[in-house]
Amino acid sequence: MAVVENVGMRDSGGATLAGEVRGKPRGLWSDAWRRLRRNRAATAGVIYIALICLLAIAAPLIAPYNPNYASATAQPNTPPIWSAGHDPRYLLGTDELARDELSRLIFGARVSMAVGIVPIVIITAVGLLVGVTAGWSGGWVDTVLMRLVDAVYAFPAFLFFIVLATVLRDTGFGRLLGGLVMLFTAFAIVGWTDMSRLVRSQVLTVKTRDYIEAAQAMGAPTSRIILKHVLPNSLAPVIVAIAFGVPSYILAEASLSFLGLGVQATVPSWGSMVFDGFPAILGQPEFVIMPSLLIAFIMLAFTFLGDGVRDALDPQAIE
Repeated sequence: MAVVENVGMRDSGGATLAGEVRGKPRGLWSDAWRRLRRNRAATAGVIYIALICLLAIAAPLIAPYNPNYASATAQPNTPPIWSAGHDPRYLLGTDELARDELSRLIFGARVSMAVGIVPIVIITAVGLLVGVTAGWSGGWVDTVLMRLVDAVYAFPAFLFFIVLATVLRDTGFGRLLGGLVMLFTAFAIVGWTDMSRLVRSQVLTVKTRDYIEAAQAMGAPTSRIILKHVLPNSLAPVIVAIAFGVPSYILAEASLSFLGLGVQATVPSWGSMVFDGFPAILGQPEFVIMPSLLIAFIMLAFTFLGDGVRDALDPQAIE
């Protein structure tokens, strides 16, 4: 009798355990999140990005000086603390105008993160609108929108940035937020084409699925079908594109600032700091190396995150 009871307990426990293992089936997003957390490079990228965002937000509290303050008692181009002849008041030295280099690096994180995030938000919104409209409507609407995309895509993006920055830099619009609004506009005008093509291709694939046809047969309104079925099932490659798009705009801002066409001189930016330190690169290369490393690290972090998101959202990923 005891043996039977033990077997029954084992059977019952096994059934309970199997039920717990089976549980509620995981969806695409929960599985993707679990795989993303196991990716060490992507996790490190997320941690670094979060730290830079916190640094940017808390810059006024962390920075020892105003980034544009030039002390009358400080010498210009003083070396960092690890070099001979440094000023102990300025850990990373001062630039050619005797401004604290550390404070400018801290405040420069604000520009890089804003230039990376704000344009990609605008681009994603426009790309989703155009891509979904073209892919779902089809016919002449699709043709007209895609020809518009082709026309914008054919124009060299970086050349457009340079022309717009040159023409509008000294205008009232070009001075808004120290030139950031001009950069947001320039990046958004020509950056939405790839996103719209990607979204359109996804919508064309999803709208032929059986569950879309079933929803239409049941009389569901078009807006509900798009919001509840089409968009959620088209977002995986869009999220990957966003993760890879952010570092490209950070690099574009740094390149424009290096050419002297980025933000205004009163706004500290890592790219403008490379531009300011370049004339003295042979004598004091650290003033070029420090902001360059920060640009490289934030781009690398977003690249790791993009790779991790792409692998996590891969439907054929094998555990």
